Amino acid sequence: MKLTWEPSDIVVGTVVKRLNDGETYIIGYRAERTDDRYCLVSLQDGNICLPQTKESMAAVLTANQYWPTNLLKDSQ
Repeated sequence: MKLTWEPSDIVVGTVVKRLNDGETYIIGYRAERTDDRYCLVSLQDGNICLPQTKESMAAVLTANQYWPTNLLKDSQ
């Protein structure tokens, strides 16, 4: 099954991960940025990925097959 992210799906506070991967991220944002302020923050080590627009974040999450953890829990 494949999940396609849309820019409207990018909501700060959403927790995401890939299937069979231990790394979990939360969608965050950097207040001092404008359009490219959304970023993934690792819940394991606090690493912050490069800031992106909602459109580019949706493309990255789709291409790398990230799922919202609430959907993963519902499917188990």
